[in-house]
Amino acid sequence: MKSLRTHLILLLGVLVSIYTPQAISKNSFLVAPGRVMFDLSRPKTQSFIITNNGDEAIRLNIKVVYFPVDSSSLGIGLPLNEETAKTENLKPYLRVSPPRLSLKPGQRRDIRISIRPPGSLTDGTYRAHLLVSMMEVAQTITDIAASDESGEVGMHLSLKMETAVAIYGQKGKGSPDLQIKCITDAESGNLSYEVHNPSPWRFDGWVRAHHSADDTKVRHEDRLTIMRESKRSIISKSTPGADALFLRWSDLKTEELIGSAHCPIVQ
Repeated sequence: MKSLRTHLILLLGVLVSIYTPQAISKNSFLVAPGRVMFDLSRPKTQSFIITNNGDEAIRLNIKVVYFPVDSSSLGIGLPLNEETAKTENLKPYLRVSPPRLSLKPGQRRDIRISIRPPGSLTDGTYRAHLLVSMMEVAQTITDIAASDESGEVGMHLSLKMETAVAIYGQKGKGSPDLQIKCITDAESGNLSYEVHNPSPWRFDGWVRAHHSADDTKVRHEDRLTIMRESKRSIISKSTPGADALFLRWSDLKTEELIGSAHCPIVQ
């Protein structure tokens, strides 16, 4: 999963474009894979690989966290029930080893994640994140232009790198029950979807639009990820061009058809 702190990268890009900064240090790391999936009926230990791909030695703090679906860190929808955050949270059952790590440039180490869920968990998808935070400064920016004889105070900005990768757990087998409303934006004419997923299963896949149930041609295709018991809106860059669409949604990897429905377009 990509870093949940990408706003720092965007901020860095803005600063570089405005000022003539001097980058002093270049520390960074990589975490792979981007996510892991546990079968909660057969708990076991899985591993992440952390690599120091920077120029200097670094120290890392590693911990398990949980981000609610509507948090500023995740921000991919709203819960249908406030109790969902308590229900789907895997954090209490996960252990990470080691919780701290020191790496020389080019060095890599394995981080082990073990899980011991209670037998009382019901069927569904559960989740948490592995948050890896660098103690050293990733990059320092100094505004050279402000360091002149005018006496102005120069800007000094230190950025630290933090990355969160997804941990999912699944118990049993089931399919998400998506409820999708098609809406046309009055100004742009673009199509958007309002999606509800009241089921305990996460959906990650494609929503493909057709003009009718008999139409095999894909008119619009949009990627959708929605967590269990939540709702969200996604905006398509497509224009519907019809009074109604027939939607099919399928799994991202297997392309297995999960569900389908007619979708009248609401203005």
